Amino acid sequence: MRTLVLSLAFSLAALAQPLDVLIVDGVNNHDWQAATRGIRAILDATGRFRVDVSTSPARDAAPEAWAAWRPDFARYRAVVVNFNGGHLDSGLRWPPEVEAAFLRYLRGGGGVVIFHAANNAFLRWAEYNDIAGLLWRDKSFGPGLVFDDAGKAVTVPAGEGLNPGHGPRHDFQMRVRDKRHPITRGLPELWMHPSEQLTHGQHGPARDLTL
Repeated sequence: MRTLVLSLAFSLAALAQPLDVLIVDGVNNHDWQAATRGIRAILDATGRFRVDVSTSPARDAAPEAWAAWRPDFARYRAVVVNFNGGHLDSGLRWPPEVEAAFLRYLRGGGGVVIFHAANNAFLRWAEYNDIAGLLWRDKSFGPGLVFDDAGKAVTVPAGEGLNPGHGPRHDFQMRVRDKRHPITRGLPELWMHPSEQLTHGQHGPARDLTL
């Protein structure tokens, strides 16, 4: 996922005015503090971003703390979601007012990067599933996508294919499918990604995706 953030940084580096970016964190099954520091360092190093962080209350915080947490999404050009309250029905949700504000922000043209385990979050938030497209969801949740030997995207029907998971960290080859896209512009067609977990079996609505 660090590659996604690097690609976002480099693709926007030519803009004259710095972009205001908000990282949302506070709960995660991974080390969200380290992830936020890494994301911020990558974006700060470009000189093209002004980065703020909105940290949610802890999972077990009092209702008053959650009632006071209201990220001001509208101030930012992009939001990086580094939040995962869990991928099951028992997963933690944002307060309804925060979720509604986030959707208003996106519908008004705001941008979002869903970082790493944030694609596990919000199992029953339908709009979030549509936003992410493919998520850490059981295969019964919805379709998946794979590429055949000819490089064509093939839909895996709901109930088929692999459940989500990953093996040990390893180096693996990346293939850029569209070198003209702003996120991938300037990257070679083939390159080795060092020491990362290669996740399989992502499912979701799987609609309206640029691969």
